[in-house]
Amino acid sequence: MTPTAPLVLAVTDIEEARAASRAARELGLSLRLASPRGAVRQTGAAYYRALSRKLGEELVIDCDDAAGLALEAIRLGARDVVFRGEASIRRRLDAMARTGGGRVRSRLPGTPVHPRPGEPLAAALARVAAGRGDLSLPSASG
Repeated sequence: MTPTAPLVLAVTDIEEARAASRAARELGLSLRLASPRGAVRQTGAAYYRALSRKLGEELVIDCDDAAGLALEAIRLGARDVVFRGEASIRRRLDAMARTGGGRVRSRLPGTPVHPRPGEPLAAALARVAAGRGDLSLPSASG
């Protein structure tokens, strides 16, 4: 069974993004690529905007609860930003994003894929698309 919502996979570089896109195409799956949750704290939004341009597709930039980074992403032209902070701030960020044709959401726009250690991307995509396995990251407590 293929999920109606696209699968969403966090990627960190161009090679990983291209491999994921290729695997999704070969499996006939709808896939959105995203920055890892909160990764823009280390890289800045500009890195993921550049990655998006190089790929020729819009990445979801996940800013977690960092309003300043979400604003940076919007100013850099990101069209799909995740902000998990205060709802009133998210609404203001969303209003700004919409003036440029973008949006700010409170969560990823689909089913997240978290490959297991050593699991090939294609296998992880197929597993989640088929509804098998845990879709969430393991908790810190085990």
